[in-house]
Amino acid sequence: MEGSSFRALSTLTAKLRDQAIGAGTLGISLSDWIDERFYLPDSDIPRLQHTDAEAAAMEMRGVWGLGEQPIKNIIHLLE
Repeated sequence: MEGSSFRALSTLTAKLRDQAIGAGTLGISLSDWIDERFYLPDSDIPRLQHTDAEAAAMEMRGVWGLGEQPIKNIIHLLE
């Protein structure tokens, strides 16, 4: 559980906590496996200095030229 944090431990069952930790561990293992076998291009995600999520979102929209309209398909955008 080192490095894991949960918002409300009082309402989290041990089973759900263990499932979340297991899923995270599996995700990290898969990411490491992919990194060892494939070349992936660097991501185009700048480091934002905002602590306010709304300000960071607006800055990101500006960097990527998305405007203020809703994003219709986030998967296609990220691809």
